[in-house]
Amino acid sequence: MLRQFIVCDVETTGFSPVKNEIIQFCGVRYNGPNPEEELCVYIKQLEPLPDKIVEITGITDEYLNANGVDPLEAYRQIMEFCAGCYIFVGHNITHFDWPFLTVFCRKHGNGGEVQALQLIDTMLIGKSLCGGRWPKLSILCNLLRIDFDEQKAHNATYDVIKTAECLFELVRKQMVWA
Repeated sequence: MLRQFIVCDVETTGFSPVKNEIIQFCGVRYNGPNPEEELCVYIKQLEPLPDKIVEITGITDEYLNANGVDPLEAYRQIMEFCAGCYIFVGHNITHFDWPFLTVFCRKHGNGGEVQALQLIDTMLIGKSLCGGRWPKLSILCNLLRIDFDEQKAHNATYDVIKTAECLFELVRKQMVWA
């Protein structure tokens, strides 16, 4: 089993890491199958959230203003949380979460970035179960017989929990070398 890794997810204001911003980061640091530490940070925005993002995530401007931190503080927390861990797991981490984290760190961190030696993408692995199609997290959970609540989806905390469950099931099925 993997020794130390972080399962993470971000919620954003859109689909472009260059044009859009992270509004929520959640990560859980694991030592083998045991969760050791969690970070969930909401990030205040200068611009109002698009209505579609509020609809998808349930995160509002009011919530971010009351509970969020400024991007520099979020950067500091994320860097501190990720320090010393070089394996990251996520659902679509390769094409979505990691590019957003990379741009976010470049924008707010004076050149410092989260370093990864390995990205484990449950969406890429799930393609083999879906005939080459890119499965949403809910579909992969369904295929692996993991309960999934659509009402809780697109909250980074919930998505991290479900991604970790998928990872452990994929390891059990020997679809992921760990």
